[in-house]
Amino acid sequence: MKTNQYLLLLSAMMLSVLGLGQTGTGVVFETDASYAFAATTVDSTSNFTFEVINDVGAEQTIYFSALDAPFSLVDNSPLVIAANDTASVTLQFQPTELGSFSGSLEAAGSVFGSATLNFSGEGIQVVLEWTPESLAFDTTAIGQTNSQIVSVTSSGNGDGVISAIEFSNPVFTVDSAASTFSIAEGTSADLTFVFAPTGAGNQTGTATLHTNDPNNAQVVITLSATGISEVSGDICDMVWTAENSPYTLVGDIVVPEGCTLTLEAGTEVIGNDFDIEVFGSFYTNGTSQEGVIVSCGELISHTSKQQMVLTHASVTETNEVEIGDFDLRFLKVGNEIENGTADSLPYYLDAVYDFIGFYENENSESHAGKYFEDWSDSNGQGWGHSGSVDSQNQNSYYNIYYDGSSGSNYTSYITSPVFSVIGQVPQNLSFRAYMNYYNCCTKTMTYEVSYNGGSWETLSTTNNPGNGVWYDLNFDLSPPADVTTMRFRVKFYYRYWSTCRVDDFELITNIYPGEDIPTSLAADFTPTLSTGGIEMYNTEYLGDFYSLNDTLSVVLENSSIGVNPSRDKDSHGLGLYADDVTIESSNASVSDHALDGLHVESLTTSWTSTEDVIDGNGGDGIFVNGDLDWTSTEDVIQDNGEDGIDVGANSNLTIYGIEIWDNGARGLAAGDGSVIDIDYARIDGNGSHGIDLENGGSLDLDNSRLLNNGGQGIQSGSPTTLNHCNLAFNGGTGLVLTGNNFHTLNNSVLWGNNETNYTQIDIGGGVISTSYSTVQGQSGYGVTGSGQFYWGEGVIEADPLFADDDLHLNTYSPCVDGGQPWLMD
Repeated sequence: MKTNQYLLLLSAMMLSVLGLGQTGTGVVFETDASYAFAATTVDSTSNFTFEVINDVGAEQTIYFSALDAPFSLVDNSPLVIAANDTASVTLQFQPTELGSFSGSLEAAGSVFGSATLNFSGEGIQVVLEWTPESLAFDTTAIGQTNSQIVSVTSSGNGDGVISAIEFSNPVFTVDSAASTFSIAEGTSADLTFVFAPTGAGNQTGTATLHTNDPNNAQVVITLSATGISEVSGDICDMVWTAENSPYTLVGDIVVPEGCTLTLEAGTEVIGNDFDIEVFGSFYTNGTSQEGVIVSCGELISHTSKQQMVLTHASVTETNEVEIGDFDLRFLKVGNEIENGTADSLPYYLDAVYDFIGFYENENSESHAGKYFEDWSDSNGQGWGHSGSVDSQNQNSYYNIYYDGSSGSNYTSYITSPVFSVIGQVPQNLSFRAYMNYYNCCTKTMTYEVSYNGGSWETLSTTNNPGNGVWYDLNFDLSPPADVTTMRFRVKFYYRYWSTCRVDDFELITNIYPGEDIPTSLAADFTPTLSTGGIEMYNTEYLGDFYSLNDTLSVVLENSSIGVNPSRDKDSHGLGLYADDVTIESSNASVSDHALDGLHVESLTTSWTSTEDVIDGNGGDGIFVNGDLDWTSTEDVIQDNGEDGIDVGANSNLTIYGIEIWDNGARGLAAGDGSVIDIDYARIDGNGSHGIDLENGGSLDLDNSRLLNNGGQGIQSGSPTTLNHCNLAFNGGTGLVLTGNNFHTLNNSVLWGNNETNYTQIDIGGGVISTSYSTVQGQSGYGVTGSGQFYWGEGVIEADPLFADDDLHLNTYSPCVDGGQPWLMD
C-alpha cells in the first residue's frame, strides 16, 4: 500500500497551527486570543488542545464557563493547578449542520485572574463524485505500461481529500506524480492508474480509496486488464518464464547497463528479425530437460562474459544486415597497421565508430580513410587563401585572382584545412592545379605539406606552367611516424597578374579499404556489432558472433556456433577484434560458415581448447593474427576451405592429439618466432603443406602422422625435431628445411613423398641429424639440398611395409623394433 504520502497530506490539512501567543492574566491560555477550527465535516469532530497556565504563586482552581453547541470542552470540570504550573484543555467542534459558528471560552481562577478565548468554525459536508467506477486497461505487453484516469469531483462543501489508496493486485498502481489527492470545493481532479503486467493473461483487482466524504469513506474502483508477451524497448530486471511464452518481439529490445533479463527454462522468444542488445546482464537458465529457444535479428553483447551467459539454449540469428565485407576488410587493415599508435586496436575502434580525422564535405559524405573535395557545391569547408589576393570564389573549383602592378613579383596561396589523422598514416594525395597569368617572366606552382604544424615541405614544383593549362598531380607521402595532423597548400609565384585554381583534391590514408565507404555504413553497422564477451554452455548458436573491444573473453562449453541456413551472407563463425582475447572452449564446434570458423585480430590471444571441432568453414578453420598462446587437446580441424590453422608470429602452441584433416590449403601455418610442440597428431589430406612454419621459432613433433597432404609434409624455417613420426605420400617433399638451423629426425618414417622425384628431405642450410629412421632413397635420390646430413645409427631405406592406409606397420616390417634400442614400447 502507498499510504504514507496521503495520510501526511490529510494530517496537514486537518491539524490546526498551534498559536505561540498567550492571553489572560493570572490565568493564562497559551494560545492566541482567537482560534479558527479547520472546516469540519458535519457530524464529525475537530479538536484543539492548548495549555492553561496558573501564573499565580499559589495553587488555585480554574473554573470554565459553559459553551454552546457545536462547541464543547472534552472535560468541563474545574482544574486544580499548582502554583506556576500548567494543565491541558481540549476544545472540540462538532457541527451537526452546515454553516459558520463562533463562541468564546472564559476561565476564572479561585485566587486571582481570568482568560478568554474566542473561536470559530465552519461545518461542511464533503461530497465526492467519481467516474468511471471501473477501469478496463488496454491490452499491454510485458515490460510496457498502460494508464487510465478516474476523475473525482468535490461537489459539496469543503475540499475533498483522498488519504490513501490500497490495491489488491500489485500489477496495478497509481501514478502519484500525475495525480491530485486534494480536490478543492467545486472542482475536479484526476487520479492516474497504471497497469504494468509482469506476465501474460487476464488480470483483475480493486483500488480502495480512503476519503473524507462521510458517506463514501471508502471508494472501490474495479480494475481489469490483459497482459501479453509482446515486448520492445528497454527491459530492466525482468524474468521471462515458460508460462508466459512465447515472448514476441515487436521491436528491438535493449537491456540497459545495470539491468538484467533472465529467461527461465522452457522460455521461447520469437524475434521477428528484431535485435536483443545487452548492456547489462542476459542469462538463459535452460536445463537438459527444458531448454530456452531464442530467435532474433542479432544477439548483441556490450558486456563482459560473466554477464552474457547462455545455458541450455538454442539461439538463431535471422538478420541479414550485419557486418559486411567492408567491415571485415576495414578491421583487418586496421590491425595490420604498425606506424605510430596503430599497433593497438583502440585507435581504430575510434575510426570505425567515428571516422575521426577529416572535415565533412558538403558535396559528399566523409569516407573511411579518404577525403575528397571538388567544390561542386561551391563551398570548400575549411579551405582558405593568403598572400596577394584581390578576389576569390568557389564555383566548381577554388579560384583566386590578383591584379598587381607592372614590374613586381607576387605570391598567392590556396590552403587546405588542418586534417587530423590520429591513428592513420597519410599515404597519397592528388589534385589539379591551374594558372592563367600575364605572359612574361618566371612563373611557378609549388606543392607543399606540413605535418604536426611544422614547417612546409616541398613535394614538387612546376616551373613556367602552361598558360591556362590544368595539371594533374599525384604524390606518395612520407609522413613522420608520430603524425597526428597534416595540411596542404599550393604556392603560386608570378609577375603582374594571375588567376590561380585548385580542384579535385583527394587525400588517402592507410585505413582506406580500396573503395569509397561512407560513414552512413558505419552508422548502420555499429549498432549490430558486439563489444563484449559471451559464455555458452550446452547451447546451439545459429548465426555468427562478432565482437570488438580493448579486451574480450569467450567461453564455449558443449556448445556450437553454426549457420542459419535460411540466410545467405559471408561471415566468420566467431570474429573477435581486440588488444587481448581470452578463449576457453571444451567440446565446442564452429561449423559451415562462409569465411573463417574462428577469426581473431588481436595483439595477444590466450586459448585453451579440449575436444573442439572446427569444420566445414569456407575460409580458414582458425585464423589468429597476433601472438597466440594455445593449449589444444584432442581437437579436430577438418574440411575447411583454406588453411586448417593459420596463426601469427610469436605464437606458442602446445598441441596434443589433434586431427587436422582435408582442409583446402595448409594444415597448420605459423608465423615467425612461433614455438610449436605437437604430440599424437594426425595431419592428413590437406590441400597444401601439412605444417608450414616460418623462421625464428621451433617445431617439436612427436608420435604424429602427416599423410597425403597436397604440398610438403613439413616446411620449416626453424629448428625442427621429429620423433616417432610418419611423413608419407605427401604431394611435395616430406621434409623441407630452410635457414641455418639444427634439426633432429629420430625413430621416424619418410616414405612415398613427392611422386615426381621421391625427394623425402630437402635441406637448404644447417644440419639434420638422423638416427633409427627409414628415409626412402636416403643414399641417393631421396635427399637433397645444400645443408649437411648427419646419418647416425639405425638409418635404413627399406620399404617400411605399411599394413594399411593408416600407416600401421606389417608384422614383418623392417621398422618394427627398429627405433632407438634403449626405448621401450
